[in-house]
Amino acid sequence: MPDLYLSRLQLRPQPPPERRLLADPYSRHRFVCRLFPWAFAQGRPLYRLDGRDLLMQSPLQPDISVLLPDQRLETRRFNPELAVDRLLSFRLLAAPARRETVSRRLVALIRTDELADWLARKGAAGGFAVLEQCVARRELFAVRRSADEDAPERGELLTFNAAEYSGVLRVTDSAAFAQTLANGCGRGKAFGFGLLSVVPYRA
Repeated sequence: MPDLYLSRLQLRPQPPPERRLLADPYSRHRFVCRLFPWAFAQGRPLYRLDGRDLLMQSPLQPDISVLLPDQRLETRRFNPELAVDRLLSFRLLAAPARRETVSRRLVALIRTDELADWLARKGAAGGFAVLEQCVARRELFAVRRSADEDAPERGELLTFNAAEYSGVLRVTDSAAFAQTLANGCGRGKAFGFGLLSVVPYRA
């Protein structure tokens, strides 16, 4: 697979710009777009807020000129071994949903069996099989989309039912799984969902 880049920015709760990134999903979306102004032509950057760490994956390196003078962004190449039958530990923050047949409306998935079935379907299409999994948290995730960060109350409210998966997967199709890693898993990628993080499995 083509090289990807993994980046990590530890956010601090005190400086107002970073406090906004911790608190406001739409501010994080805008910030990631500024870090990767050219990447959308190459492929979408994916990201996830993990505690105070903003984790990002991208096809190109970030533009560090947009950082504050005292911010430090760690970036490294990411080109994992994806041979068939390779075992990987994974984490995924997703917004599982299904589309109703008649109305075509998206309906959030909440029940444990629905969440497991959703990830199994994604794996069947995306080159992996889930061997072990748990869902650590489920919560309603709301994003106020606005053209003006200083007036968020005027924007459209988008809601997602967030589910945080972790576990062990097995690669079943190397090419398809490489595409899944690069493109993300599920909807809501613009707002911090879909980044499938993997590391070699250690028994």
